[in-house]
Amino acid sequence: VDLTVLDLSGNIGITFIPQDIDMLSSLKTMRFCGVGITSLPSSVLRMSSLQSLELNDNKLAEFLETDSRTGQPVNPGDIQLHNLSYLSLNRN
Repeated sequence: VDLTVLDLSGNIGITFIPQDIDMLSSLKTMRFCGVGITSLPSSVLRMSSLQSLELNDNKLAEFLETDSRTGQPVNPGDIQLHNLSYLSLNRN
């Protein structure tokens, strides 16, 4: 899939991001602002093309501290966000 921008901001009622979001391998910008998500799938850490991640005005209590598949702490070696230059987590 060649999708480069995914903006679902303002769609109240979205409570989760699917675990297989990393299949959008060309995604450069992802915005889920003001939707009500409470956690992120650890697969976000494998989105090496991602440049901008905006998650303002949600209900995030933690930011990728544990692997959502295993429940184990995230290993810093698993983080592949090499192109991420903008991260916004305001009002969570």
